[in-house]
Amino acid sequence: MLGVRVVGHLELTLDGEPLQAPSGRPARSLLGWLATHPGTHPRSVVAAALWPDVTDESARASLRTALSAVRDSLGAGAQIALPADRQTVGLAEPPAVSIDVREF
Repeated sequence: MLGVRVVGHLELTLDGEPLQAPSGRPARSLLGWLATHPGTHPRSVVAAALWPDVTDESARASLRTALSAVRDSLGAGAQIALPADRQTVGLAEPPAVSIDVREF
């Protein structure tokens, strides 16, 4: 199970073991946004929410880069915890992912 803590500072765990959170602000913002917006979302919506002042093409490119950094941080847990395809992205629901804000 992936644990995501967004209250305070961003922390990740995989099966109780700490993971290194993404170091870049875009990747951390993406992870925080996904944690606070349950479900699966169209990539265009996520990109527009995180990069509202750039072209759609640029925002989607930034999303791809941030998504890659988040996947790298999650390691083996990414495949289950971060369902994504060419059109959508989101964090998995419990029990695969536990998010402190949702539990609160």
